[in-house]
Amino acid sequence: MGKIHLNANHWAGILLLLMVIPGFIFSKKPVAYYKLTPQEMLAEAMSKKDVLTPDSIRDIIKKGDPSLLLVDLRPPKDYIIGHIDDAVNIPLPDILEKKYNSVLHQKDKQVVLYADDEVKACAPWMLLKQLGYQKVKVMLGGYDYYITGKIMPPIVAGKCFDEYPKYDYASYFKGNVPVSQPKVASKLVVPRRKKVAAPSGGC
Repeated sequence: MGKIHLNANHWAGILLLLMVIPGFIFSKKPVAYYKLTPQEMLAEAMSKKDVLTPDSIRDIIKKGDPSLLLVDLRPPKDYIIGHIDDAVNIPLPDILEKKYNSVLHQKDKQVVLYADDEVKACAPWMLLKQLGYQKVKVMLGGYDYYITGKIMPPIVAGKCFDEYPKYDYASYFKGNVPVSQPKVASKLVVPRRKKVAAPSGGC
């Protein structure tokens, strides 16, 4: 039986296999898996069952209901300047850190996320819902709206429209008056330039 001669390429292949195989054997499994499909997540978002208005949160706080846990997602410096009473500060970049897992994974409390506005709280809410956090909600309007003390009309809460505003928000915020629909032109008028007569005469 002849001897097996190994050249540099053979040794390189063996070395590569010895490096790759332990990686497959000892590789760590992902810490978290998404629990919802994109379609299920879209249905959750469209249902709007996980949104609370600032007014309802004020009422819950006034009643002293212990089933509410507010989570302030703003940076610590903003939290120190001002926050909703008894809110816990979990800065947005740290939301998935292990030390906050027990705070966000509540069985008996509803966790309400808020940031400066509701848009900044929506992405963390979606992420936590996909990871299986069941009792997570979002405060509409965010902290900036909450501190105004104004009542959020039901027709405004959770609505978003394209191209033009469906409601006259400016008049509402000026004096807490009922929100009405602005007049929208039924037909788009495009201004046209008047034709300029060509100069007459010759040289």
